[in-house]
Formats: sequence, structure tokens, C-alpha cells
Amino acid sequence: MRDIAANNGNDMVLTPCFEYYFDAQHDVTPFEKVYNYEPIPEEFTKDQAKHILGIQANLWSEMIPNFKRLQYMAFPRMLALAETAWTSKDQKDHEDFQKRMLLQYDRLDALDIKYHIPSVSGFKDKVAFLDKATVELHAPLEGMEIYYTTDGSVPTKESNKYTDALEFTETVTLNTIAYRGDIDSDTRSAIIEKQTYLEPVEISPNAGSIKRWAGVKQFSVVDDIVLPNKAMFTSVNNIDFTGHDGKEHVSMVFKGYFYAEEDGLFEFATKSDDGSLLYIGDKFVVDNGGNHSAMEKNGMVALKKGWHPLTIKYHEATGGGSLDVWYTAPNGDKKVLKGPAIGE
Repeated sequence: MRDIAANNGNDMVLTPCFEYYFDAQHDVTPFEKVYNYEPIPEEFTKDQAKHILGIQANLWSEMIPNFKRLQYMAFPRMLALAETAWTSKDQKDHEDFQKRMLLQYDRLDALDIKYHIPSVSGFKDKVAFLDKATVELHAPLEGMEIYYTTDGSVPTKESNKYTDALEFTETVTLNTIAYRGDIDSDTRSAIIEKQTYLEPVEISPNAGSIKRWAGVKQFSVVDDIVLPNKAMFTSVNNIDFTGHDGKEHVSMVFKGYFYAEEDGLFEFATKSDDGSLLYIGDKFVVDNGGNHSAMEKNGMVALKKGWHPLTIKYHEATGGGSLDVWYTAPNGDKKVLKGPAIGE
């Protein structure tokens, strides 16, 4: 559409949904995503590019209860937007920008502007281990101090202060927070779970495809999906939303098998708009539930070599429609879950 508009001589201000909608939660449209988005398409000619007059962010306020929350949703993403608007692609330097942002945070403090700080990083949403887990935590900004709890409580400055890598030999819920003076980050939680290997099933499925059931306007959220008694499945080659673009309240269940090529800890991840849940056998591995914009969640599970039952539930509420599923084998690279890794 942009190239058609430019070719017709129409000027435009770009405001893409997944990069510049600041009413989206920060983990859906993070600061880095706003900065790294390039509004002028790579394939545009100079004549086409001159019709892009600028960029715009949107912040719909029907779910914003007060002005401080509005500030929290807008900053620091607004600063990344401004840098992109006034800086050419070849002049942008994310590392340099992050260094300059440290001064901007001081300015926001002086102006009493409430702003968002990302959560602590360095760990997965669900960390699986067999004997012992070692977790290293990383502060979201330079100079921040990290605090954590393992008893289910919300961490504060009175909680355990992080000084070195944490080791776990039993299942716990790890809650973390970071402080920049009195400004705190989002709280982040993870399940650190001691597991035993799941045994494979004795089956030789047809590799390269998986069964999919789809229902329209039967459920309002992925967590409520229950297959009907006589569910009709079709075979598909990919785990995605194909064939239902633009439809609202579409629910899907994918059923088949996943092939673990070796014994070890496997990581799975889903990115969905709206919600998705992934199970290996009866084991709940990835919780990406609820209705939300495209968001990635992950989880780990210990598998013996062989075929394991795989179930993925998915729901699209408002017609956006996106679903991506990946896996990472022990010491392997992140791959799209398809081809010989799945079967029915």
C-alpha cells in the first residue's frame, strides 16, 4: 500500500501498528523495537521516499487510568521515536543511543516524568533442569541493583540483593526486580523447575505435517478452548493461521508429535496474536495465554530421544492473526517447528 501511495504522488505519515502503538504493553512493543524500525522501506526509490513526511505514534487512552500511567506508556519509547524521526538510517547507532539515554533518564527524573524500565534479563520464562540450574541475572540499565525472592513474594529493596549467579537444586518461583535509585523496573517471574525425562511414545508418524482443528466464535480466549466431542481435524504442513486471515474469534488446536533428536533439555517458544499454549504430552511447557498483541513466550522440557505427543492451542480475538512456533535442541540453534521435527 505504501508503494502504491508513493507512486501516485501521495504524501504520508507512517504509524505502523506493531512498532508505533504506545498503548501496547512494553514487552509487545519494546523500546528497542521502536528505535530499530526503519520507516522508509528498503526498496523505496528516492522519489518514493520523499513522499514519507514523517512518523507518528499512537496512544489510545481508554485503558489509561491517569496521567502518570500515560507517561509510563509513552516514555522512553517517545525518545526512540524522535531519534528515528530526525536521524537517517545510516546515522543511527543503537549502542551510542543507549549511552546517551542515561542522561535522558536523569532529565526525566528531574521533570518528574514516570517512565518504563524493562525487566531483569538473563533467564527464560520457564527454566528446566535435571540436577542443578545456574541462573545469571542482568540489570536492564547501567548502574541498577537487582533484588529477588524465591518464596513467591514480590521483591523490594528489602529482599535478597543479587551479587552473583544463583544456583537451584529444587523447583522454585524466581521473582526479580531492578532499581535505579527509587525507580523500579517491571517485576519479572520465572519457574525454575526440576524435571525428569519424559519418555517417548512407540510410534512412527508421518513426518512433515500435523493435524489442525479450527472453530469460529466458539471461545473468547485460548485458555477456555476445549475440543468438541467429534472434532474434525485436517492435515497442515505448518503451524500457523493460514486460511483464516481477517477472521475474528478463531480458535485452533494442533495435534501431532515432536521428534527429539537426542536426550536433553529442549526449549520451545510461541509468538502469537492473541494467545497460545504448548504442551508436550501432559506437560504444560509454554504459557502464552490471554488475549494480547503479538508476544513471544518460552519454556523448557526434558525429553528422551524419540517422538513425543505435541498439542498447541491458539486463539485469535480481533482479526489480526499471527502464530509462530520455534524449538531449540540441546546446544542447537532456534528453529521453526516444522518439517521432520513434527508428525501426525
